[in-house]
Amino acid sequence: MGLKFPEVADLTPEQVRNNQQAGRHLVQGRYYLFNPPITATAIPVAGPEVCAQIDCLFHRGWYLGERDGKHVFQGRPINDRQLPVEILLKK
Repeated sequence: MGLKFPEVADLTPEQVRNNQQAGRHLVQGRYYLFNPPITATAIPVAGPEVCAQIDCLFHRGWYLGERDGKHVFQGRPINDRQLPVEILLKK
């Protein structure tokens, strides 16, 4: 579980540098875009899978801060318009 980035070979050197630098300077309370979208462990807060850890695809998220060595975002998975979830991203 956790963050699954696209293969580094699929990214340009500039995208790799930008991703590494962005991870060091996350600001709590700001929205972030993931381009390309990422697959991350998510915890639904409603519905049949409430509190389960599932993998979802995300293109943006609200940064909540660091918890247990992971970056935590709140957002909605791509193609999901009903369930807000927390995204757990490993450092």
